[in-house]
Amino acid sequence: MFMGVGWWGLFNPRVVVVDYSVKMNTIVFKSLLWLVLVLLFSPPISALLKEFTVNVEAGVSECFYETIKAGQVMDVEYQVIDGDRGELDINFHWSAPSGRQIVSDFKKAENSHRHEASEDGDYKMCWDNSISRFNSKTVFFEFLVDQDQDDWFKNSVQGNLVPEAALEKYDMTVDDLKESMTRVHTFLSSIRQHQDVMRAHEARDRNFIENNFELVNRWSIIQLLVMVLVGGLQVYMVTSLHGTQFV
Repeated sequence: MFMGVGWWGLFNPRVVVVDYSVKMNTIVFKSLLWLVLVLLFSPPISALLKEFTVNVEAGVSECFYETIKAGQVMDVEYQVIDGDRGELDINFHWSAPSGRQIVSDFKKAENSHRHEASEDGDYKMCWDNSISRFNSKTVFFEFLVDQDQDDWFKNSVQGNLVPEAALEKYDMTVDDLKESMTRVHTFLSSIRQHQDVMRAHEARDRNFIENNFELVNRWSIIQLLVMVLVGGLQVYMVTSLHGTQFV
């Protein structure tokens, strides 16, 4: 420490205090910079978000399981983005580990549900396409499991990046920063979820338009062929009639 302060610090204690304060401010600045970098470049680990796109064949039920602890809140949102012949409806069942039915949807094109788990275990989500005998359905769904924001900040940021001395001296600043970062992190996760839903809506609308486009083209070709056939038949009949009169 004597070499860092210099021999002048031995005779002037104020230099030691100023040097220590500068070092503490530098440590805190670096820690706050690391906090911002972790927030920007780390994945959203304060909530478990999963997205899937699954093809459910006619007469088949596709089920998925997710392990949830009691007290956690789970959001499920789904929509049928493609279906043969324009059929965009499906059955949905959500049940607890004990077998208790939480949600049952019948012939829905889209829906969203929110549930707070009352028991630990594997929760079951099923999309049932038994209502269709020939048409398969493409379903996009996502589920979000909320976790404790304080645990996220403590485990991923605070415990590894901020020194204890800085926390003790700048406790109020770190608390304010933690609250702001947690709020921003929650908003970003919500924005990402809404963007995924909007993307699924766009995919569903695009598939619907493409199916209608193919249907219109198919019927237009059929009508054109019928018109050509009828025109050729009329020409043949008129020619036959004139040929009969000359004979």
